Amino acid sequence: MLEVMEKIRLPDGERILNSYAFEMSGGQCQRASIALAMVMRPRLLLADEPTSALDVTVQKQVAEELMQLRKEYGTSILIVSHNMGVISYMADRVVVMYAGMVLEYGEKTAVIQRAAHPYTQNLIKAIPSMDKPAPRGVKAIEVDRKTPGCPYAKACHKCTERCREQLPDFKLAEKEHFVRCWHMEEMHT
Repeated sequence: MLEVMEKIRLPDGERILNSYAFEMSGGQCQRASIALAMVMRPRLLLADEPTSALDVTVQKQVAEELMQLRKEYGTSILIVSHNMGVISYMADRVVVMYAGMVLEYGEKTAVIQRAAHPYTQNLIKAIPSMDKPAPRGVKAIEVDRKTPGCPYAKACHKCTERCREQLPDFKLAEKEHFVRCWHMEEMHT
């Protein structure tokens, strides 16, 4: 355990092992959780929002440490996150879900650089940048799981009656990049 803690920059591992969560910073808690998960050298690690509630500097450090552990231990990492900046740094393939439904998936570069679904586009617009102003507050979206159409229809600026009534099949946007949207062609150009 101490060996893994050292690899993820957790000095004074003995003290941390004997500490309560409230006695550590958010970054230390996150690293301790990762170390605990890696002790058994898993083939797959599920990282659910691994950088949430951390400042940007600590987010970067945690992401780098996870990537190093992935490389060193040969562990695959399934990242669950709304943070498309972290996803773009860590992922090889991306699956974008909304209300439990896959709306877009494919190779990372294709999905992030050429997002074809409005929800994916909005997630990417929310990535903070020094070059652009911060995005405005996120509007709460009511999800109606009983609607037969696209679950994102109520929030989508491209929504038509067809979107509300019928869920499209996946369409090939490009090699290894699929999207579920009636308006994919017009948004992907």
